[in-house]
Amino acid sequence: MLEIELKKKFTKDLKKHILNQKIELEVFDLVVESLRNQIPLDKRFKDHALVGTYKGCRECHIKPDVLLVYRVKNNVLTLVRLGNHSELFCKSPTPLIMFKPIAHQLPPFFRGKV
Repeated sequence: MLEIELKKKFTKDLKKHILNQKIELEVFDLVVESLRNQIPLDKRFKDHALVGTYKGCRECHIKPDVLLVYRVKNNVLTLVRLGNHSELFCKSPTPLIMFKPIAHQLPPFFRGKV
């Protein structure tokens, strides 16, 4: 049986998903206990390895768009994140910097049009 370590971000994610009733705790407990006891997950959970930012971790689907990111290393099951695809994998777009140019800094053609 593996020891369980909870990352701070995971704890925040879990509280949010419980408050918003986005996960069924029975299903979540089943998944975590299976992982803790090193029992392979049913295919419906779509367990697979990750690359990129979460290289070395695995992910499984608690619900179609509620994912658990975890890592097993040195007899420790680390629960890393819990969230939907966009929360876990999408980068925030770079905000556009909006400014109004000063008229005398514009080329003559643009003056009065901006």
